Amino acid sequence: MTGHGSLLLRGIMAILLLIPSIRNTAFAEAGPASQQIERYRQVLGMDPGNLPLHYYLGVALLLNNRTQEAIDEFRSAYPAFTDSIEMNFNLGLAYARLGDSDSALLYFEQAEALGALDVPEIYPLVNAYYNLGLTSLDADALDEAAGLFRRVLALDPSRVEIYQLLGDLHARQGALDKAIESLTAYLDRYPEDAATREYIFTLYFNEALKFLEKDEPQARILFEKALASTPDSPLALYYLGYLDYRQDLPAAAVERLASVYDRAPPELQESIRSILFNCALTLQERHQLPEALKAIEALNSGDGNDSKTLFLAGNIALDLKDFIGARDFYEKVLAIDPAHRGAILNLVTADAGVVTQLVERGRVLYRSGEYAGALRELDRALVLNPADSRAKAYAREARIEVDRLAAEHFTEAARALDEGNPRIAIDQARAGLSLAPESPAGLALQKKSRTALTADLERILAEGQGLLEKGELAQAKSAFTLALTLDPDHEGAGKGKSDVELRLGDQAEKANDRGQRAMDEGKLLEARDAFSEALILQPGLPESLTGQARAEDLISAVVTEELQWGRRALSAGRFVEARDRFTNALRLENSPEIRRELQSAEMEFSVKIETLLQTAKDRTNEENFRGAKSLYLQILALEPRHGAATAGLMNLSGQMTAFIRTQRGAAADEMAAGQFKEALKRYRRVLDLDPADSEARRGLNRGKDLLEEELSRLIDAGKTALEGGRIQDAEATLLQALALDPYNDRVQAVLTRVKNAIPPSTAPEDPQKLYLQGIEWYTQGLYREAIAAWTQVLALSPDHEKALLNIEKGRRKLRQIRQNQRE
Repeated sequence: MTGHGSLLLRGIMAILLLIPSIRNTAFAEAGPASQQIERYRQVLGMDPGNLPLHYYLGVALLLNNRTQEAIDEFRSAYPAFTDSIEMNFNLGLAYARLGDSDSALLYFEQAEALGALDVPEIYPLVNAYYNLGLTSLDADALDEAAGLFRRVLALDPSRVEIYQLLGDLHARQGALDKAIESLTAYLDRYPEDAATREYIFTLYFNEALKFLEKDEPQARILFEKALASTPDSPLALYYLGYLDYRQDLPAAAVERLASVYDRAPPELQESIRSILFNCALTLQERHQLPEALKAIEALNSGDGNDSKTLFLAGNIALDLKDFIGARDFYEKVLAIDPAHRGAILNLVTADAGVVTQLVERGRVLYRSGEYAGALRELDRALVLNPADSRAKAYAREARIEVDRLAAEHFTEAARALDEGNPRIAIDQARAGLSLAPESPAGLALQKKSRTALTADLERILAEGQGLLEKGELAQAKSAFTLALTLDPDHEGAGKGKSDVELRLGDQAEKANDRGQRAMDEGKLLEARDAFSEALILQPGLPESLTGQARAEDLISAVVTEELQWGRRALSAGRFVEARDRFTNALRLENSPEIRRELQSAEMEFSVKIETLLQTAKDRTNEENFRGAKSLYLQILALEPRHGAATAGLMNLSGQMTAFIRTQRGAAADEMAAGQFKEALKRYRRVLDLDPADSEARRGLNRGKDLLEEELSRLIDAGKTALEGGRIQDAEATLLQALALDPYNDRVQAVLTRVKNAIPPSTAPEDPQKLYLQGIEWYTQGLYREAIAAWTQVLALSPDHEKALLNIEKGRRKLRQIRQNQRE
């Protein structure tokens, strides 16, 4: 870089363009953006060699979305800014906006080499790499995207969400292991992310399908991994069960398939049914009867109208000595097919065993004191074989005990009536009638108890009716239910309860309709609340259950999506979007995990704002007003109502005005004293801040005019020395001229001729100097010269990775130019 160029870097400000356009804020530069740009051009018309002003014009153009024009200005200014983080960073952003990832990366890397990573709040380079990775991903440049994402993770390992992008990227490349590794790393941090878990399942599952017919062991391994990522998946369990069946492992097949038969997709159910039936047959033949029975239980969980399955179920039950179960199955077979010969024959065998089994059950119940249950079992046995002596003997004894217990209940009922406790009386009467339903004494006691309860019933019914009229349906239903408990046959109580349920049903239907409308309008929380209300009014309402499940699924999906986009926005430095995304997710699902993510994002956002605010104050104190203003505008773009930034920007305006006034006054004094060089410097400083300042414009022109005679004399002397071959004299003379006016384009032009006349050095070049020279040539569009410089770098330093990568960038640029020329 030229010696005079280093002087120009003093006071250069940082401009960040990863935020919304500054011109859209309330504190934009005075006047429309186009007017501001025109003023810069007017000043440059008077002062074309002013490289910082070219830079400022480039920034203004970039903020006005005139990206290519901005790049042209940046390129003009670049010789004076080669070691400026701001210039390289903004050039990278400009090329990124144009989609030229190669050029953007070249300048971002140079900004990094100059120290951009040391001030991440001012130069969010990691975010820039991340956004560049997204651009490459969208362009299907997967290797480049992967490299950029890995670079981001190396610089900031906390950005775990990038593993999700890498997982998807590797999946698109067909690198299953890498994809799973990356997605698993993401899940380790966000285990609640069901969508990513499902993605892992899909990757394993689809890969397993490829091996299903050619390598069953490998297919099994992959299906097992898919199942591990999404436990209880019907699809994974089906294929694992299918492999078990293919490999003659019927018990294992039943274990997997029985659990998924009811919830498997319809297209799989028929296949599962066939496998389960064949497994049940095989297991019966191998005398693995409990496992066979498990298959039958799954098959019979549906409509149960398949006579073939029912007959097999009966045979398995018969083998298990479950004669009662076998008899039930055979009777069902005969109800479907009365002429089924096997069922007819096996029913005879089952009947013989049923009597024995029922008598044994009755005996066990009798001995445990459960006389009513014993009598039921024994009566069933006597229906099948009235002559069975054991059944008759136990039945007789059980009936005596049942009658005794019934009589005790009736005695208690009579006592309760006498004592004026009709509720206890009716409970006891009912208990006795459950044992002896035809007992005249019991029926009479029940009637007396109901009569005695008339007053209570009337009071409860009146209360229920009143509640019904007031619309307090839940309490009304409770009242009518209590009345029916006291008198199950009471017509008024039954009608009252029916009326309540009818009105509850109407309200539930209206709530359900509200839920459906809310779903159609995307109001998921309203939908969920409406369906919940419907289910409170009418528990088990199928439409409401379905709607509630759908609303919950959609809420879960939206929450997952909001969290993913929020994490990506945070990685890209879009704090406002990240905060909005996390807030929306929290509104849908108030969970501690989401709250923590929101708090973390807000903390990171707060740190960035405070850092920008302090840096703006520091730059104000350094009289770097442009830099301070840029930072205040960044804060307000992120947080439009930030009080300190608003106040800082307003104070800055006054300080800038005072500074400009001071500079103009000092410049006027210096002009009067003949110190034109110093005066010009001050006028240029004023025009850097306000290109519309007419006094500074006049001062600049007058100063240049007053210097013109001396500059012309020095330029002519330099030319004379150059033509006479006195290169060193020419350079010294022109440097004197440049010291008087560093931005004079005539001086710079002749000085360039002098430098070109200097013979090339035979000393070995400095690789870093050559590398930077390559970047400067690249910036000027001299891609072949840049490639040549970087090739020399590699000759001197073979491990210079950036030079090697930049050579490829330069070659791609040349190919693009040739392609565009052909088109």
